[in-house]
Amino acid sequence: MGTLQNRLKFGCILLAAGTGSRMKSVDKLLLETNNISLIEQNYRLYKELNLEPIVVTGFCKDRITSALDKYDPVFVHNANFLEGQQTSVMAGLAALKDDYDAVIIALADMPLLTPNDISKLKAAYAMKPSLCSAVIPYDGYRRGNPVVIDAGLIPCILKEGAGVRSYLDRNPDQILWHMTNSPGYYIDVDTVDDLNSLQVTYGLHIKPRTYGQS
Repeated sequence: MGTLQNRLKFGCILLAAGTGSRMKSVDKLLLETNNISLIEQNYRLYKELNLEPIVVTGFCKDRITSALDKYDPVFVHNANFLEGQQTSVMAGLAALKDDYDAVIIALADMPLLTPNDISKLKAAYAMKPSLCSAVIPYDGYRRGNPVVIDAGLIPCILKEGAGVRSYLDRNPDQILWHMTNSPGYYIDVDTVDDLNSLQVTYGLHIKPRTYGQS
């Protein structure tokens, strides 16, 4: 028999719908590091762990789908992406078809996240107390991503219509905080200053790609 983590069935939603407005003229999910776009790097991370991410698109839908076409993923377009991230979460949850035990809700702009980070998060979920229905990375003063929730929460969340964050904010006793200082959980790319910080602090060079480029 395998470990409980291996026996659990995890679904995955990869959020790639945001406008990236703070990046100004740069399409942040198409930023490149080591000749691979940020969206592709994050998608491959989950695929390598035998997950099948549903990719939620919104802004720049065609560019995102083109970047991942060779993997033939499931895409879900969120026409309401301008109304905030939780609308993309809801679109992804509504698109889940398989009978999962839990769902990983992931961002597509996390350059330092590793397979080990995801495996540890899955292990924390597998060992959580039965009264907890979500696992969130936490380093003592900030919460991270991705987040794992019980699949059993999905009908309630979809019915309420306010999103996962709202549900968990109203039910904090259901959260297991996964205590960790691993930077992969906390660092995303929102501004050009973030790109500079990644290079200075972690030696990671991410090349901007402007909208005018092919």
